[in-house]
Amino acid sequence: PDPDTGRRGRLYVGIWDPVKALPQATLDAAKVRLQELRAGAVKAAAVLTVEGLTKLHLAFLESEGTSYKETHHWRTAYRFLNREFGTLAASKFTPLALEVVRDTMASEQRPRNSAAKRLAEPVESAQPVPEFESRYCKLTVNAAVKRIKSLYRWAWRRSHVEAHVANGIQIAEILKKGRRKDVRGSRKVGAVSRADVEATCAVLPNTLAAMVRLQLECGCRPGEIVQVRGCDIDRSDPSCWIFSPLRHKGEWRDEPREIYFGPKGQAILNPFLADRLPVVHCFQPAEALRERMEAATRARKTNSKWGGQVRPERRARRLAACRESFSADTYRQAVGRAAEDAGVEHWHPHQLRHTRATELRTKYGVEAAAIHNGNRDPKVVDQVYAWENREQAMKLAAEAS
Repeated sequence: PDPDTGRRGRLYVGIWDPVKALPQATLDAAKVRLQELRAGAVKAAAVLTVEGLTKLHLAFLESEGTSYKETHHWRTAYRFLNREFGTLAASKFTPLALEVVRDTMASEQRPRNSAAKRLAEPVESAQPVPEFESRYCKLTVNAAVKRIKSLYRWAWRRSHVEAHVANGIQIAEILKKGRRKDVRGSRKVGAVSRADVEATCAVLPNTLAAMVRLQLECGCRPGEIVQVRGCDIDRSDPSCWIFSPLRHKGEWRDEPREIYFGPKGQAILNPFLADRLPVVHCFQPAEALRERMEAATRARKTNSKWGGQVRPERRARRLAACRESFSADTYRQAVGRAAEDAGVEHWHPHQLRHTRATELRTKYGVEAAAIHNGNRDPKVVDQVYAWENREQAMKLAAEAS
């Protein structure tokens, strides 16, 4: 109350302004929030799905410079993973879900090729061989399961999932031996006879035939023969050239890879080194395509008056669309089609490495074959590359009896 009058009164202090009463930081946050609400930009927190996790890992592999072949194996495993559980939250993925992915991949079917059908069918079998077989063998399916387990260990290290999720995935089982009779086992790669190789080379263009003959002489892998360039070959010693490919199987171990070209290999390679720059690949798809088109023109039976004229502009477009070099896949496809046209049993370029290893082991011994093939352990030559030497086995059996 007022001390003079004893009456109660009110003290006017001015208009209350809430903007001035609040801190500036609070006001700024409120303005931003109001703008987001008006624009509709406020969304629920995004949940990382299984498909999103696989995309993050593939981007990581690409940034690390992982080879195309290795990335292809990861993509194969992720295709089945995303097909079944792509929209599921990555943290909700369980070991049982991984086993579902495993069974789905194992159940994938494909038409049985003629070579596999001949191997699977007994000499006198009353029961016909099925026309379809499992697309992936047990070894491939189990490798895919291990890759998915590795994916979750990587996600744990990157803090994308919790530790208990990553550890729980590790208990999922692989396909064990003796189970799932409908899933085929892996077939061992055998050697191919030189007669079949020469019959196939007679059908191939000169470029691809030279690749096959050179690979058979040096015993390298298909992914290495397609990389041959003049700048990567050390020709200081005329008796033996040394080729060092840029990409090879053991590069992740920081191991050097050297492939040796003797006189025969040099004679095969010389025509492809004479008329091109050192940085250009020796074996080019455009040259093989040009040879194939010219052969088709010569074999044409239709009179040019009635159509089928050669169109240089169309050929130029096809040649310009060719890549700088073959890939291991295109090389394999060309050889497989040529083997079919030649009427010989189907074979692929990796068998040339097995053929060369078997020949060198028979003539010079296991250690020499291992050195030539670039294997650190000589046992690999016996267990993998030269697993069948029937002539020696038959000779020993005849002498022992």
